[in-house]
Amino acid sequence: DLEIAFDFDDPDQVAVVLIRNYELPVDEVTYEALSRVLDPKLSNLGAIGVLHGRFRAWFEEHPAQQRSFVEAALAQGSSRAGQLAMLELDRRNSIEDMALWLRAVKHEQASVRIKAAKGMGRVYDKAAIRALAEAVDDPNPTVRDAALEALERIKEIEEQKAYWKDFADKMDK
Repeated sequence: DLEIAFDFDDPDQVAVVLIRNYELPVDEVTYEALSRVLDPKLSNLGAIGVLHGRFRAWFEEHPAQQRSFVEAALAQGSSRAGQLAMLELDRRNSIEDMALWLRAVKHEQASVRIKAAKGMGRVYDKAAIRALAEAVDDPNPTVRDAALEALERIKEIEEQKAYWKDFADKMDK
């Protein structure tokens, strides 16, 4: 589902990343970083950072492509593609992406579910609360902990909102 194809006709585009038929042109540095990320024998921490920076620049120039990329990366199923998707969701930090957050919190890879649960504590609505409540029963204890922490954060925010709304209402009287 994830492949790298070369395009020698375009000197600025060394490779194209194909994730379930989604095409993203990349330069040589990005290609090398992506190769490291896709090779489980290599350390990928620095490579993921490079990719995140490269993808951020690409998506700033092509914002309509970002959501498609995140959807494709989540659908790919691998932990590393899921991590790239989560980097973009974290960066966007938008309620408009709730459907993607909901998909990510049910991803097959625990590392993606953990990041999704943490992110949903910042970007939430009623659907996030329900999904996080379900994630409390996740088989992975770190996912459960992340879901509980996110729910606690949402609870604290809601309590603060109610307190300050009540306080403001009393001030108006």
